[in-house]
Amino acid sequence: MDVFGIPLYIVDGYNVVLSRSFSSDSKDIIREKERFLRAADSYRAKKRVEITVVWDGGPPPGGHGGGARVRSIYSGEEKSADDRIVGLVERSGSRGRITVVSNDRRHIRGVVKSLGAKVMTVEEFLSLIQYTSGGKKKRKAVQKPDDRKKIVTDDLSVDDWIEIFRSSGK
Repeated sequence: MDVFGIPLYIVDGYNVVLSRSFSSDSKDIIREKERFLRAADSYRAKKRVEITVVWDGGPPPGGHGGGARVRSIYSGEEKSADDRIVGLVERSGSRGRITVVSNDRRHIRGVVKSLGAKVMTVEEFLSLIQYTSGGKKKRKAVQKPDDRKKIVTDDLSVDDWIEIFRSSGK
């Protein structure tokens, strides 16, 4: 469904469940996937957004469709999740409503930005849905004036550099 105006988050699923921000002690990847889908589904239940999670490869035996409100799709054996995500953005009639959630800076973030979609890191998305690795809701932090964002300078796009220079003048 391509509903104009409703934000659509297209999430690289393994970028999330394999990230340090999401990690838990569990080594069961299927359980981790289900835990993430429940968290995303909970957020989706409260907000007027759509969430599509794209996983590399095929579905596990017995299927794995996501939640009641979160769409979970698989790239298949011939494509990567990144390729599938780019294809979803390319085929969208309203790319401006799409935010791609991925930590793959070089490839996917630059490509989807050039197509007109927004990008968000896994950490930003987990903060948005107020997820913490302990499973409890995260309280929104109040930023102190002297707090500085840690800026990783590798693989920054021109837009990222422009934003850094604009914000440093404040």
